[in-house]
Amino acid sequence: MNRVTRILVLFVLALAAVVPAFAQEASVQVIELGADGLIVPAELPAGIVNVEFVNTTDAPFAPLVARLNEGVTTEALMEALGQGPEASLPLVSLLGGTQIGPQSEFAATFDLKPGTHVVLNFAGESAPQFFTVAGGDAAAVEAPEGDVNVSLLDFAFSLPTTISAGEQTWALENKGEQWHEMGIYRIDDSTTVAELRNIMQQMVSSDAAAELPVEQVAFWMPLQQHERAWFDLSLDAGTYVVVCFLPDFASGHAHMNLGMVQLLTVSE
Repeated sequence: MNRVTRILVLFVLALAAVVPAFAQEASVQVIELGADGLIVPAELPAGIVNVEFVNTTDAPFAPLVARLNEGVTTEALMEALGQGPEASLPLVSLLGGTQIGPQSEFAATFDLKPGTHVVLNFAGESAPQFFTVAGGDAAAVEAPEGDVNVSLLDFAFSLPTTISAGEQTWALENKGEQWHEMGIYRIDDSTTVAELRNIMQQMVSSDAAAELPVEQVAFWMPLQQHERAWFDLSLDAGTYVVVCFLPDFASGHAHMNLGMVQLLTVSE
């Protein structure tokens, strides 16, 4: 090794000692709804994980990701699911999901903790699929930086009242002590507060929702307390309402009736 080479090697070693390592990029894991049902990786790494939900069928796809609580077996969850969704809720921590149309895809990022997880399709009859989260360096991949940061509270949304049009990264975190979801609906710019309240009340009924003067543009399914998720969303300029329809089991009222309704202006 000549003198110049030795100097270069020493320089690189010295630089490595003072410059922190670059954060790794999260690999993309694919969860697919196909002709034979749900296809899910057997194991995913712990930490920040990018998931590409792919729907190659002509049916809608509504994947919900959940982590089985400590001590809960897959057999116990399947038995509870057979009794109805409410029986299974105490057994899992909900990480959310979205609604994906036929022949479409959607990317989301999750903060996965070690344990057994399940993917449920609430838009079809495909069987639940389980996967394990283990290994990996949970701190090796940095979380995405949100352009629109949303905190889900008991009972309010903490998010900007005005954002810019176009694609932005939405960062959701449930900082409350109850589960919450987030639906985003476009409404007419001239809608009054009284009209909006009436629309929201009617939206509790799924039968009437399709006839109301609103357009659903995004929906993040229930997210358990202290969980977080990220996804990209592009909104056109206009007026929107952000709402949580989930029930408060203590009072029996919908979260929107307790304050989880917020207007959002998207500007050019």
